[in-house]
Amino acid sequence: MTVAAFGAVSRTAPVLGWLAIGIGIGAEIAVKAGVLPEAVYRAVSPFSHVSAYYRPTPLVYIGLVIIAGALIAAGMALLQRRDVLPE
Repeated sequence: MTVAAFGAVSRTAPVLGWLAIGIGIGAEIAVKAGVLPEAVYRAVSPFSHVSAYYRPTPLVYIGLVIIAGALIAAGMALLQRRDVLPE
């Protein structure tokens, strides 16, 4: 996600990366407190797929690799679009 954010808006990319981690941690705290449903936690948190009580199938890992590859490809395409002069 941070690569895609850096390609789109480089100055706020670190903030967006940390925000994603914060949302994942906040979602985990909320699901443990019973405020957030388990399905929402699994949808928004990258940490849900490495939890000890969650037994993922190989399809989950394939999906995560596809999503990561798509975000990296989008970031690289957006980075090429930017007007960066070599020194």
